[in-house]
Order: sequence, then C-alpha cells, then structure tokens
Amino acid sequence: MIGPVLATATHPGAAPMGWDGFAGLREDTPLPLYATGGLGRDALPAARAQGAQGIAAIRGLWAVPKTMAGH
Repeated sequence: MIGPVLATATHPGAAPMGWDGFAGLREDTPLPLYATGGLGRDALPAARAQGAQGIAAIRGLWAVPKTMAGH
C-alpha cells in the first residue's frame, strides 16, 4: 500500500504525493501496489492508469455513520 495519494480527513497533516508520486514509487518495485489516502470509487480508473493493482479505502467506499462523521 502506498499513500496518501490524495488529502485525507484521517491524516490532515500528511502531505499527499499525488498520482505522479505514486507512479514514481511504482516504477521502482515489481510488487503489486494499492493506492490509499483520500480515494473512493471514482479514483479507481486513475489508480489503474498509474499501475495500481487497486485502491484501499474506508470512508470513500462505505458510508460513515453520522456519529462518526468528522472523527
């Protein structure tokens, strides 16, 4: 897993690497990589275009209960 690719609510101080940063790291390894960080279903085509096996996401794929929103 490589990330954060985009800005994420769970790690607000982390600097996202963007898709170019992900692609640069992917070029250096023969292992299958998953992109993570601020991603949802709409990011899957971009992830695949950059050579990702897929994405890892929680907030972007499942509804967050209202009691947990913002935490």
